[in-house]
Amino acid sequence: MPDDARTKERARWRLYVASSVAAYLLLLIYVALTRQTVLGPLCIVPVGLAAWAYGARGGLTLALALAPVHLALTYVVPSGEGLGVSIFINLVTACVGFAFGLLFDRLRVSLAYQKECEERYERAARGANDGLWEWELESGKTYYSERFCQMLGYARHQLGSEIAEWLSRVHPEDRKNLQHALDQHIQGATPRLEHEHRLCCADGSYLWVHVRGIASSLEGSRPTLLTGWTTDISARKSSEQELRFHAFRDPLTGLANRSLFTDRLHQALLRGRGRSETRIAMLLIDLDRFKRVNDSLGHSAGDGLLLAVAERLKACVRAEDTVARLGGDEFALLLADVVTIQDAIEVADRVRRALVEPIVIKGRAVASGCSIGIVVTSRGDTNPHDIVRDADTAMYRAKALGRGQWAMFDPSMRDRAVQRLTLENELRSGLAEGHIEIFYQPIVHSGGGFAGFEALPRWRHPRLGMLLPREFIELSEETGLIMDLGDLVLGEACEMGTYVAGRLPHVPWNVHVNLSPKQIRRPDLMGRIEVILDTAGLDPARLCVEVTEDVILEEASAGSVLFERLRKKGVKVCMDDFGTGYSSLSYLHRFRVDFLKVETAFVHGAETREGGVQIVRSLVNLAKNLGVTAIAEGVETTRQWEVLRELGCPRAQGFFFAEPLSARELREWVEEHVAECA
Repeated sequence: MPDDARTKERARWRLYVASSVAAYLLLLIYVALTRQTVLGPLCIVPVGLAAWAYGARGGLTLALALAPVHLALTYVVPSGEGLGVSIFINLVTACVGFAFGLLFDRLRVSLAYQKECEERYERAARGANDGLWEWELESGKTYYSERFCQMLGYARHQLGSEIAEWLSRVHPEDRKNLQHALDQHIQGATPRLEHEHRLCCADGSYLWVHVRGIASSLEGSRPTLLTGWTTDISARKSSEQELRFHAFRDPLTGLANRSLFTDRLHQALLRGRGRSETRIAMLLIDLDRFKRVNDSLGHSAGDGLLLAVAERLKACVRAEDTVARLGGDEFALLLADVVTIQDAIEVADRVRRALVEPIVIKGRAVASGCSIGIVVTSRGDTNPHDIVRDADTAMYRAKALGRGQWAMFDPSMRDRAVQRLTLENELRSGLAEGHIEIFYQPIVHSGGGFAGFEALPRWRHPRLGMLLPREFIELSEETGLIMDLGDLVLGEACEMGTYVAGRLPHVPWNVHVNLSPKQIRRPDLMGRIEVILDTAGLDPARLCVEVTEDVILEEASAGSVLFERLRKKGVKVCMDDFGTGYSSLSYLHRFRVDFLKVETAFVHGAETREGGVQIVRSLVNLAKNLGVTAIAEGVETTRQWEVLRELGCPRAQGFFFAEPLSARELREWVEEHVAECA
C-alpha cells in the first residue's frame, strides 16, 4: 500500500477512536445525572461520527452491529434499570462492529489499490504499444490483449484460443526456429524467450515482430504459464533491408555492387571445388564512349545510358548468372557452370552486339560499344580478387586491340602487368633522376628551309636502353606522370626555341609540343604554359601545341575553352594525324586551328597506292581553303617529297630530312641553316 494511503488510514483511525470515546463519555455523564434511558437516541452519535471519519462503509457496518442491541435494551429496561449492563453490552457490540468495519474497510482499500494497479499497468501497456499474450501450457489455451489483435488486423473474437492456431500464423520459414526457442525456454535452457519472426495478418501480409516472454511455475514443478509481449519491428526490418540494399547493391541500376559480386564469386569458387567438369567465367566490361556522353549531354544522360546498359546486360545472361556494376562505366558478369571457354566467348559476343546497338538518350541515338576482359577458371582455391585482377588485365588488353574487342586472359598477361608496374616505378624514378631526354625532329619548308621542330621525349632506361615515346607515354598518362613529363618537355622545348629565335629571328618557324587528354583536362594548364613561356623568354606566337583528333573528340568541352584562350595568347594550335578519324571535318568547324598534320599513312600511300596522291591532294587543298597550313608527316623517300612539293604542301617532316636530334645536334643543324641564310 502506498505511503499516502497509509497516512490517511491512520488519521481516520485516530479520529474514529477519539470521537467514539468522547460520545460514550458524554452518554455516561448524561445518564448519571438524569437517570433516564437515553441509550437508544445517543448510540447514533458514534455511528454518525464513524460514518464521517472512517468512511460510509465502516459506519454502516457499525450501525448494523449496534441496531439489534439498541432495540433490545430499549425494550428490557424502559425505566433505566440495568443501565450498566446495557452500556457494557453496547460497548462490546460497538467494538465488534468496529472490528468488522475495520475489516471491510481494509478490504475496500485493498480492492481500490488493486484496481489502481491494474489501471496503471493497462496505461503502461498501451504506452508501450506492445501486444500482450498468455499461454497456459497444460491446457494449450492462449489469451491475447486488444493491442495484439489490432497489430494483426483482427477483432478479438476472430483469434482462436489454441496455441496451434498461433503457431500456424507464423511464417513457414520462421516456424521451426520459433518452436525451438519455445522448447528451449520451457525446458529451462534459456532464462527468457526472445525471437524475431513474421506473423500473418488478416489481409494476408506478414508483419515482422519481436516476441519476449517468461515461463512461470510453482516451486519445483514444470512451468504452467508462459506470459509475454509482442513488439512490431516492421519499421526496423524495413530500415535494415534498405541498409543491406545500399551495402550490396548499386544505387543507380539496382545491380549487385563490387562487394556482393566478390562474395558471389567466392561462393561460386567454393561450390566448384572438386568439380572438374564445370567452370566459372567472369567478364569485365568497360564502356568505350561513356565519358563523351557525360561531357556532351550531361550526367543525367550518362545515368540514362548506364541504366539502359544494365538492362541489356541482364538480357544477355541466364537467371542464375550475376550482373554487377563495379563502379563508373565498369560492369561485370559472373557466369556459373560454364562447360567450355567457347560458352564465355559467346556471351562476350552477345554483349558486344547488344551494346553496339544505338541507345536513345534525350532524343539522341548513342552507340556506346565496350571492351571486355574474360577469365575462365575451374580452380576452387583461386582468390576472387585475383580473378577480378586478371579480368581487368585482359580488359586493358582488349582496349589496346581497339574499341569493341574482347580478350581472353592468359598467364603471360599477368607477367606483362607485373613488368608494367615495375616500369611505372622506374619511370617515376627516371623523371626524378633526369633520365628523360628531349629530342627534336626538324620541320622544313617546301623549299627545304628550316620551319621549326617537334619536341619528342626519349627515356634513357638504365636496363632497357633508349625507349621511344610509344613505349612509355601511355603508361605516363595512366599513372598521372604525364603532368610532370609534359612540363619537362614544354619547358625544354621553349628554352630550345629561345635559342633558335636568337639565331633565326626573321625566319617563320614554330616549336611543336604535343598535349595529351589528361593535360587538356588539367585546370591550371593555361597558367603553366604562360609561366613556362615567361621563364624561357619565348614569344607565344612561336609555340604550337599539337592535339590528335581523338583528343579533340574526347575533350570537346575542355578543349574548346583551352584552344580559344591559347589563340588569344598568340599560341598556335595544330591538329595531329588529320584524316584518321571519322569526325575530322565536323570538328574543323568547331575548333579553329593553325596547322593540319597529314598522317604518315597517307604520305606513304601517295607513293605506293593507286589513288593515294588524290587523297593527299584533297587534304592539302582542304587545308588551303580553310586558311590552314598543312604539314606532311613521315616523309622518308625522295619520291614522297617530290609528290608533296608538286601538290603544294607547304611544310613536311620525317627521316628524309632528319631523324629526331639531341639538343646538341639540333643546334648544329640550326647553325647550318644560319649559314645558308647568310
